[in-house]
Amino acid sequence: MSAGDISFKKKAERRLESFLNNVRVLVVVSHGIPFIRDKCNKALFISKHGPSFFGDPEEVISRYLNEIGTSLDSATMTNGLIDADSTEFI
Repeated sequence: MSAGDISFKKKAERRLESFLNNVRVLVVVSHGIPFIRDKCNKALFISKHGPSFFGDPEEVISRYLNEIGTSLDSATMTNGLIDADSTEFI
């Protein structure tokens, strides 16, 4: 969550936690690696060619970083986000 002031972020995080605790499936689209690690039990990597990999978030993140030719250590990150022209996480 990268928008709003601290109060808004906390409110949004509480609301998201409520959703996560009360639904069976919640689809979230994000480039936020920390968010994906913390909140997701499955992830889908979609490249410019379509769905590429579905599974454990750590494995999906690893394949994503490999696809864009970087490692998490060397990735340019802003608020936990990585810019990639043709790549999305769900």
